[in-house]
Amino acid sequence: MQEALRFQPVDAEPVDDADIVVKPRYLRRVTENVARGLSLTIRGLRKAFGDNEVLRGIDLHIPAGQFVAIVGRSGCGKSTLLRLIAGLDAPTAGSIAFGEQPRAQDVRVMFQEPRLLPWARVLSNVEVGLGRERSSADAQARAERALVEVGLGDKRAQWPSVLSGGQKQRVALARALVSQPRVLAFDEPLGALDALTRISMQQLLERVWRDQASPRSW
Repeated sequence: MQEALRFQPVDAEPVDDADIVVKPRYLRRVTENVARGLSLTIRGLRKAFGDNEVLRGIDLHIPAGQFVAIVGRSGCGKSTLLRLIAGLDAPTAGSIAFGEQPRAQDVRVMFQEPRLLPWARVLSNVEVGLGRERSSADAQARAERALVEVGLGDKRAQWPSVLSGGQKQRVALARALVSQPRVLAFDEPLGALDALTRISMQQLLERVWRDQASPRSW
């Protein structure tokens, strides 16, 4: 599966369709867990900010359980597309639909920066990802399990300021995973990391994807 997308950055000229593609990565099919994910279908998507048309004519279908990379030039609208998928912004035209009506906690996004709360300890930062379920009796236990999953179980009581860049991103990943989302969008979360830490995080994300089989978008 490979579909050309047409994005247009701010103050930029249109580029050829071949410049930006959606490239699926069939790392491993986990058929027994596919039901946990949600399929994603985009039809005729358009996003404009005033007279500036950033996205136009986007058509895309991602079956449940797949890992898809969105590749394109800086400023071409990749982050805007992910924000639309995550429901953080509304399209100007077109539709974004999932295999079934998602709950608020079913769709999560992990940004380029960790965006941790500096006044909250690591465990509390992860609990934020539970949203309204943060007041539930098992909220702390769920946050602790998410930290263990990303290899930071021993950092639960630490402040974000004492963590390394890679550790902060792992806390952000735990925060995104704690609600067990069925769609998880990554907005270049590894871009600011050094090469070795980036490789480690890529391996961690691949393992999480295999284990949970939720559709991922980069």
